[in-house]
Amino acid sequence: TALNIAESVKTKILAIGELTQRVQSRQLENKVRDFIYEHPWVIHPKWERFQKEKSVESIINEIGIKHLSEPAFNGRVDLALSAGNQLLLIEFMRPEIEIDFDHLDRINYYVMDIRNRLAKETACQIKKLDTAYVVADTKKDSELIHSRINQLEVDNILVMTWNTLIEQALKQWGDYLKLLKARNPTDKRIQDL
Repeated sequence: TALNIAESVKTKILAIGELTQRVQSRQLENKVRDFIYEHPWVIHPKWERFQKEKSVESIINEIGIKHLSEPAFNGRVDLALSAGNQLLLIEFMRPEIEIDFDHLDRINYYVMDIRNRLAKETACQIKKLDTAYVVADTKKDSELIHSRINQLEVDNILVMTWNTLIEQALKQWGDYLKLLKARNPTDKRIQDL
């Protein structure tokens, strides 16, 4: 069992390498979106059971047009993933755009609007937007921007760069593989992974 788990984790680490190549070669539109739809655990291991969610697509599109209509969001990639009644939303800003206050406020209004709409849709299986991620190439290095990002974090609106996303994913799965190796020191197959 430990070997099967270790092999699965190693496969995940290799898949993160594939995502890294796509990001570095600027394949940020459909290819990256589809990759993350197939591998939601790249964002965080807790999202492993989440799948592509289409039932709220019209709500997300309508609200996106309302709040994310400026050039920084043109061609943006958004993903909606769900598990049970929870929704995970991921917004990728256009490449080479530095996230600023205006972008953060627009994302905040966008997420609040989606949450309000879902609360009114009582027959919808999706009951709440649990977490929203915003992934950008860079963010302005200012204390005020960092303070605003911390405020959004309280509402589970999380901001990160592509580098952070990839580094966190590699660390989480790398740590898991190290743990499996530490617990099975005599199994050469696991140690060789």
